[in-house]
Amino acid sequence: MEDKFVKVSSTNNKIISISLIIAGCILLAIPMVTVANLIGVVLFITGIVLIFALKSNYKCVETGETFCKKEFYFEDNKKEKLLAAIKNNPENIDITDADKGNTLRLEIFYSKKTGKAILQLYKYVPYQYEPCSEITECEYNKIEKIVK
Repeated sequence: MEDKFVKVSSTNNKIISISLIIAGCILLAIPMVTVANLIGVVLFITGIVLIFALKSNYKCVETGETFCKKEFYFEDNKKEKLLAAIKNNPENIDITDADKGNTLRLEIFYSKKTGKAILQLYKYVPYQYEPCSEITECEYNKIEKIVK
């Protein structure tokens, strides 16, 4: 599923980067204060780098919709329970057992704006995670409690 999504900058990422660039320009504009000018240069360069490097959202290649991503890790003995929950009723996924193991990874891509969520379960086979469930699409309100 990872190849279906590409990382993109969110609005918050862009605001942070532009704020740093503006703050750097303001500090650079102060005449005859060497420390302020040095800090301005550092802020300006950091803002420029962050415009290209800071990416926290995911964009679906097929539809162009923007999603947030949440991952949960589980022990291997939870596999059947998770597969049944993903297929039948995603709102019953029990995340109290999450982060006690790392054999299974549950990826959830969700968008409050469109009201969609995409789930898939992966199993760790040496050196990589491989899908062990199909891509399942559901409504965001069904998994809202899980991703908060």
